[in-house]
Amino acid sequence: MQVRNNRSDMRKTPSAWFAANLDIKAQARAKPWIISLALVLIAFSAACRLYHLNEKLFWFDEEGTAILVAPKYKIGREWTGRPMVPAEWRKLEQVDKSAPITQVLDNLRSKSIPDQAPFYYLAARVWTQICGDNPGDFRLVSVVFSFLALPLVFALAMELFNSRTVSWLSLAIFSVSPFNMVYAQEARPYSMWVCASLLFWLTLAQANRLQTSKKWLLFGLCNAVNVLTHYSSFLLMAAAFAASLAGRRLAVIRGLAVATIVTVFVLAPWFIYAGLGCFSSCTDAWIRLPATFSHYIGQCLENAGKLVFDLSISAAWLKIPDSFLLLFLYIPAMVLAYKQTSSGGRVVLQSAAVYLLSFVAVDVLFGGIRFLVMRYLTPAIPIVQLCLANYVGHMLQVRKRTGIFLLSFLVVAGVFSCSLIAKSDYWWTKAYFGHDEQAIASFLNKKGNPLLIDPDVYEVLLISRLVDRHVLLELAIPGRCNIPANLTDVFVSGPAGKLLPAICSSGQWIARPIPICSDFWQLSRRSPSK
Repeated sequence: MQVRNNRSDMRKTPSAWFAANLDIKAQARAKPWIISLALVLIAFSAACRLYHLNEKLFWFDEEGTAILVAPKYKIGREWTGRPMVPAEWRKLEQVDKSAPITQVLDNLRSKSIPDQAPFYYLAARVWTQICGDNPGDFRLVSVVFSFLALPLVFALAMELFNSRTVSWLSLAIFSVSPFNMVYAQEARPYSMWVCASLLFWLTLAQANRLQTSKKWLLFGLCNAVNVLTHYSSFLLMAAAFAASLAGRRLAVIRGLAVATIVTVFVLAPWFIYAGLGCFSSCTDAWIRLPATFSHYIGQCLENAGKLVFDLSISAAWLKIPDSFLLLFLYIPAMVLAYKQTSSGGRVVLQSAAVYLLSFVAVDVLFGGIRFLVMRYLTPAIPIVQLCLANYVGHMLQVRKRTGIFLLSFLVVAGVFSCSLIAKSDYWWTKAYFGHDEQAIASFLNKKGNPLLIDPDVYEVLLISRLVDRHVLLELAIPGRCNIPANLTDVFVSGPAGKLLPAICSSGQWIARPIPICSDFWQLSRRSPSK
């Protein structure tokens, strides 16, 4: 009879589960100063996310978002070989409010490599139709999702650790994490992916705790939402299966099988419509680039540090504090979390660990830098942040001074990092792109009637936001390049490849590099006597 009562309690709340199975009573409310700190940091992070939002450089990938979200004009051959003023190029990013929302799905499917999941772009399409299509409007979608993640963070912390103190500390750490701040200001799907991943972990933990068909069905639905937000989410379900098989959790394996069937059923219409080419997002050539062992380890340490503080620089001396963070904060925090959480929480922690290690394993076996690309690790990062919050909460109980020191360090580092990121003109590690484009724009603005030729439509669109209206821009490909005879200030930028040799092969032009940045040349007409 007692066993039945325990099971009945288990099916009510996480607190009841802990009380019945671990002999731990549900903790009292968090102390007022912790709640106040979390609320102040949430308000501060909101101000940082909204500050300078429209002024930041709209970089290449964000230009891709604007092009995918049902533009009024399509990119075709008619846009190549035509010198046009910046205002003409900006038309490519104007949202056609009269077009049906389903046009976004057509755009995703019609790409030569349809590597983007649809949910974020549908949300961005609806949002921009209501609010506008300026850079700040596109980025507001990510800001909104970054705040929708907060109640999910609180709920997942309660599910894993049954502590209101840890839940409020999780909100504090999550709000001022530079990683979350960066992606909350970018017009890309990663802020939405954080929300979808939190739903994945929350429903996985609940389904494992309650072991009911409804919860496993709900988990399967949330897994489908996660996949339709980012295709790398397929690895999360594989990680959950691997962790459950390693722990011989037969009930969990059966539940995961049911959830997988639900996921496949939900995803089938989209993949039938879009085709299996959408899986190509996981096979980009640039992530297969080789890396030395020292570079790989050094970049891992640097990425670990960026969860806590980010100075927007890359320096060798930063590896020292990054190493201390990894050895004396992250690892102890995750070990403690594994000891203190429930069995459902352990499935979550093990699955997150398997997900992270899978990237390392692929890099070791096949070469590449997948584990060094932080956005691919997005689903596991909130779990690390919750483990940090649990560690700080534990220290506040057993070693108060140490706990206050750790909390102060995390808060100060996060506030300082968010302040730097908020006022920056560039998007985090993409600053080196912005410097080149701003240097080119400043150079062109000083010329009388310049023409810039570039083979990359994203770079043309990016520069069109920076140059004055007298500057002409041309998207050119070999065989379709038009240089008016009355222009003398002619320049070529970007990955010219075959374009520059094709222009010079006619014998009319001589290319001379301009040392303001890489891949930038001035074209001069060849003298008739030569």
